[in-house]
Amino acid sequence: MTHAATRVHQASRGWDGGLAIIARAQQAPGHPSVAVLSPISAAAATRNIEALRTGLRDLGYSEGRNITLEIRYADGAIERLAELVAELVALKPAVIVAGPPAAALAVRAVTAMIPVVMNSSLESLRSRPGIDASG
Repeated sequence: MTHAATRVHQASRGWDGGLAIIARAQQAPGHPSVAVLSPISAAAATRNIEALRTGLRDLGYSEGRNITLEIRYADGAIERLAELVAELVALKPAVIVAGPPAAALAVRAVTAMIPVVMNSSLESLRSRPGIDASG
């Protein structure tokens, strides 16, 4: 396994707490929707998205069968995060998976009602009162 692949695998395992949130999320009729906000491009996020899908499969979720993934990419344009968050929040997902702290903070600027799961350091979020995030 390459170093990069090992890091992605570790990151997916680090999402265990977040994946548990997804598993426990209140399900609306039909199947739950998981929103994913990435500040990078689809091409650059491929490994992380595949790691998330693998983690969900490990929990028995199959995209299109019993879970829906709504993914938005900012393509490196951080100024687009607020617009993308608004799009995702309008879909009323059970949880929002955000990449680095900038993405999670963009989510929290719009809503505090939807749980946020992130796959990087929580230190910048933990220091903020009222932020409910897992990673």
